[in-house]
Amino acid sequence: MSGVYYTFTMNRNHPSYIPRPLYMNRILKHIGSPLIKVLTGQRRVGKSYMLFQIADTIHQQSPRAAIASINIPRDRFHIPIRTSRELYEYIIAQFKDTDEIKVVMLDEIWEVPDFEETLSALFEQGGYDIYITGSNSHLLSGELATLLSGRYTQIEIHGLSYQEFLRFHKLDDSDASLGLFLRIGGLPYLHTISDDAVLQEDYFRTVEETILFNDVIGAHKGSSKELFRYLIRFLADTVGSPVSAASISRYLKNQKLTISVPTVISFLETLERSYLIHRSPFFDLSGKQHLDTASKYYFEDTGIRNHLCGGMRAADRSKILEQAVYLSLLQMGYSVRTGRMAKDREIDFVAERAGDTIYVQVCDRFPTQKKIDTEFGNLLIPRDGYRRYMVTEDESLDGTSQDGIGVFSLRSWLTLPHANQDM
Repeated sequence: MSGVYYTFTMNRNHPSYIPRPLYMNRILKHIGSPLIKVLTGQRRVGKSYMLFQIADTIHQQSPRAAIASINIPRDRFHIPIRTSRELYEYIIAQFKDTDEIKVVMLDEIWEVPDFEETLSALFEQGGYDIYITGSNSHLLSGELATLLSGRYTQIEIHGLSYQEFLRFHKLDDSDASLGLFLRIGGLPYLHTISDDAVLQEDYFRTVEETILFNDVIGAHKGSSKELFRYLIRFLADTVGSPVSAASISRYLKNQKLTISVPTVISFLETLERSYLIHRSPFFDLSGKQHLDTASKYYFEDTGIRNHLCGGMRAADRSKILEQAVYLSLLQMGYSVRTGRMAKDREIDFVAERAGDTIYVQVCDRFPTQKKIDTEFGNLLIPRDGYRRYMVTEDESLDGTSQDGIGVFSLRSWLTLPHANQDM
């Protein structure tokens, strides 16, 4: 039966892949659980290949498990899955002749209208180990959240960490390898074309177009693609800088594009839902509350960000450094905010995970004592026991400590054990 296999051989019906234990270790504890496992993330970060790895892991644990794997965009052309009912009936039919463990894997399920009804029915029926993927965070809103509240767990999949990048590209850790990582980013497919700049740009352009057409413009009928291009290029150019909907509206007006502040807010939310960008809101460290003013935005993939800016410019080095540290925190499973204190002093990242909070400051160089005092001084202002880190490109400070603040070069930060697994 199409999409179903009961045993695996070396000629299994999915392509080979490079394991990603960073995410597989988070998924392992949920295998066999009745909770629906929801893998989310930007297009092309490797969610489908994670399903392959999960399938192989399940087979190793239960060799006779029956696994129905459906790639919605691909299989809908030869499988009748136009509606949620057709999807449900197709899945049920795949397991009618087995009493083995029943595993359901649905790739890009959000493309099926009312898919949440299928998931609800399977959950209520029981006996299914369900995994779904989606490239739009709308997957976890609306009806799904209502029907399946408390019945699913979300695992965010990101592009390659630096250590994954080295493994995928078969590189040793070096200045050259780090430079390549900061230039082309962590989309897994690039390991097949990492030496061809023309093919890299073609690939980035394809990913950009796919996200714009499939995840962004479709949510705003009548809006022009060029309008979104101006918007995302503005965000790419201002990575790590505070921006507001009002400032974006003014920028677009200068480009002869009149757009209201509420519309800008709606557009930004759509870009976030596509996982193309991530928002780091400001958090008042004194009042312990979010500030509804400007926010900082970072891209899910540094390579796409550089592509949107016409390449990695020397003047952008500090932005790219901050972008790399932000992504490393997301990959470690932290939620990230920007700390705001009195007199407009900031801590770049206030990162929280499972009740644990760390402060991370990023500074490319320390040309003066005043710069040192300012950057380290910001980390010392909060009077609490949270761990504090400084990440810099100044290799001479790597491994040192100042007033309890651990100092790491970017390479050290990205290659520490905590950058590849839970801290």
